[in-house]
Amino acid sequence: MKIPLPFPKCKKCKKESPQAYHKDCGGVLLIETNNDYVSCKRCKESWDIWDSKYYCSCGNVFSAKSVKNTLIEVLAYCKVCAEELEAQRYAKETRKRIADDSLRGFLNAFLEKIGYGLGVAVETIINTVISYFLK
Repeated sequence: MKIPLPFPKCKKCKKESPQAYHKDCGGVLLIETNNDYVSCKRCKESWDIWDSKYYCSCGNVFSAKSVKNTLIEVLAYCKVCAEELEAQRYAKETRKRIADDSLRGFLNAFLEKIGYGLGVAVETIINTVISYFLK
């Protein structure tokens, strides 16, 4: 699952952002939560998050290793979010399957009762008609 990579707090100006942008093309950077790779949404370039460099608008340039603790927290948060989203997706599919199975069971039972009732009604009509003509 890919989610936006936050821009860590700059040690020089203290600026941070919920999104980081690719220096080369300006595209939003996304992190793949399964393998800690970063990719650019615009140009599709990708690299290991630990090889990232951050370019702040104040002119400060810093590496991913210099904000290691922040990135570890971000990665842990991303993984938890991805797991939660997957759990919600699975729960939604399970609820849908159970609802479909329940509706299918109800309709089958309902139609069986209608079929049985029609069968009894047809049998009664046929027996009445036969009895009428055979008397």
